[in-house]
Amino acid sequence: MGRRGVSAGELELYETAYLCGGAERVALVVLVALRQDGRIGIAPARRRVTVVRPESRHPVEAAALEVIPPAGLPLWRALTRIAAHPAVALVAASLRDRGLRPSRRPRQRPALDPGEGLRRAAVLGAPGIEDARLRRIFETPDPQLAEWARPKIVLRSTTANPAPDGRRMKRAAKQLERHLTRQTEASGHDHGADHGADHGGGCGGDSGGDPGGGSA
Repeated sequence: MGRRGVSAGELELYETAYLCGGAERVALVVLVALRQDGRIGIAPARRRVTVVRPESRHPVEAAALEVIPPAGLPLWRALTRIAAHPAVALVAASLRDRGLRPSRRPRQRPALDPGEGLRRAAVLGAPGIEDARLRRIFETPDPQLAEWARPKIVLRSTTANPAPDGRRMKRAAKQLERHLTRQTEASGHDHGADHGADHGGGCGGDSGGDPGGGSA
């Protein structure tokens, strides 16, 4: 950030968010803002974001509503798309024009009073979300959020190429086991009969032939 100090009154909400946490913080704050007044919904279990009312009062809000399709998005993906949107880049450009840049080092970040409401989330991030239930959703680690993207792939593949259920697989395995057992038993029986016949014929022929030759 720039060398001069900055007060919270000089910054609007999303500038505060960017200065304190970069593009990812802006994405978090805009989703919290849209969720608080019912313009989007976030399913607590699936962590999926859906648009309820596509009404925006700020370019960043318009960007957030734009990247969420009618079917919704996993929360982690919505955060990623918003953070990469040009509207967020414009917030960063506005700060740079005033000599203000976010810092990766906590000690070099502006010491802003978090206050209350959305500004608290802008300054502190997920721990600053006042709604405890909503805060837990945003504090869930990203790898767990990403899991909700995977069942769709499984569902498509099982529809196109249905796999047998567990009971059918167990029955098939037992049938195969019985079939192999019968084959093994039959093979052992045939081998014993053949071995006995070969053994008896060989010994009898040799024993019968030699004495006869000796008497002649």
